Amino acid sequence: MTRACIFAHFDKHDRVDEYVYYYLNELLTITDKIVLVTVSDILVEDVQRLKSLNIEVIKRENQGYDFYSYKVGIKSLDLERFDELIICNDSIYGPFVSLAEVFSKMENKECDFWGITASKSIAYHLQSYFFVYRNNILKSAEFLDFWNNVVILDDKSDIVREYEVGLSLFLFEKGFTSRAYVENVNYEVSKKDNSFRLFKRLLKAPYKIFRVLTSPYQYWSAIKRKNTNTSLVYWDQLLLNKKMPFLKVSLFTNNQDSKENLNKFEEIIKSISNYPTSLIKKHLKRIL
Repeated sequence: MTRACIFAHFDKHDRVDEYVYYYLNELLTITDKIVLVTVSDILVEDVQRLKSLNIEVIKRENQGYDFYSYKVGIKSLDLERFDELIICNDSIYGPFVSLAEVFSKMENKECDFWGITASKSIAYHLQSYFFVYRNNILKSAEFLDFWNNVVILDDKSDIVREYEVGLSLFLFEKGFTSRAYVENVNYEVSKKDNSFRLFKRLLKAPYKIFRVLTSPYQYWSAIKRKNTNTSLVYWDQLLLNKKMPFLKVSLFTNNQDSKENLNKFEEIIKSISNYPTSLIKKHLKRIL
C-alpha cells in the first residue's frame, strides 16, 4: 500500500505550529509522501524543518481557501504511483487515536472514498478536513476532471456548496461509494434540542433576546432545523463514545459555545488519549 497526502496549511502569524508538526509526524507513520501546501509566508526555519521530515513544501498566494491548495497539491503528484490519497488540513487538533488504528478499521470497509465525519447540511457529504481516496478513484478521469475544474472562489459558503458538498455529490453521481469513520451518529436533532441550545445562548447573552423579537423567523428556522454539524455540536460525545480522532479548531474560535468548550476539552482528551493538550493551549493562547 503506497499512500500520499496533501496537507493544506494556513497560519495568520506565518508559522507552522507545534500541533501541526505533531499531526504531520502521525501522518508520516502511514504515508510515503506528504506535500504541504501553504498560503502563509512561513519562516525559512519551518521550511527546513519540514524538508528534514521529507515533507515537500509548496507556497502559493492566499486565495481560494483549502480546496485550491488541495488542487495545487494534487497537480504536483503522479497519482499513478499511489494506492491511496489523503487530503487534509490544519483546521483540527489531534489525532487522539493513532492513524494506523483509524486506517486499520477502515481497511476492510467497502467503499471508494472515506472521511472521518459526514454531514447532512445542504446534502449528505463527507467533511473536507480529512478525505481518503482509493486507487480506483485516483485512476478515474472523473476525479481528475473535478479537480481540473476547481477555480478560486472567495466566498466560503460557495466553496462549501460547490466543492465540499459538491465533490461528494459528484462522485456519488459517477457511481462511487463512501463511508465515514464515525458512523451510527444521529445527524438529526429535535426541536426540543434546538430550543434548549437557543435558550442556553440567550442566558449567556441576554441582549440577543432583542434579536429574537425583531427577527423571529430566523430563530424559528433554526429551531426547526433537523440537521446539524455533529463535529461541532456533539464533539465531546464523539470523543468519548466514537473514538473520534480529531477536534475542530473552530470549536474555540468561532463557536458560540467556545467558552464552555475551553473549560472541558482538556479533561475529556486526557481521559481517552495521551495527546499533549499543552499543544492546543499554546496554539489557542497565540491566536485568540
